[in-house]
Amino acid sequence: MYHKNSQKRIYLKNAIYFVTTRTYQNHNIFSNSNNCEILMRIMHNASGQMNVDIFGFVIIPNYVHILLQPRRNTISKVMSIIKGRSARIINLINTYSSTTGASASSGAPHLNCERKHSLAGCGGIKHTWHKSFHDHIIRGDNDFRLHIEYLRINPIKHGLVKEGEAYPYLCINKKLVHKLFDK
Repeated sequence: MYHKNSQKRIYLKNAIYFVTTRTYQNHNIFSNSNNCEILMRIMHNASGQMNVDIFGFVIIPNYVHILLQPRRNTISKVMSIIKGRSARIINLINTYSSTTGASASSGAPHLNCERKHSLAGCGGIKHTWHKSFHDHIIRGDNDFRLHIEYLRINPIKHGLVKEGEAYPYLCINKKLVHKLFDK
């Protein structure tokens, strides 16, 4: 049985997805560079840990775009893992920082907080992510190239960098992209 607001997903073997997921209530959680670094680390480790190819991603202060191809898990499972891991770590570090005054980069020990999906009672961010995500199945080489380009121009579009400037939270896996087109 589906929840009345649940997304109905199409799962295709070997499909490449362009995913957009927003932060809870569009909070600018990723205007904090430490939070961006956490998410980037999770994304870079995803290939081996989640059996997924990530062709590229861009982190904007209140959302993330990801171009990926799940190998074994469904897109829903991959996104659940990425969002869950990042939320846990971001909440833990921000709670540790706010309760001890330590910097977020100094690391955070395990905190004994009673919680289900948030650290609301511990002084941390109550929620990190919006519950769902939007996905688009890539329909051929041209669509793939358009979405790679969209990742590249997104920080410029939102005034985060100027044309020609590097954006630190944009990653295009050139090796994987070339491998896809060399088939």
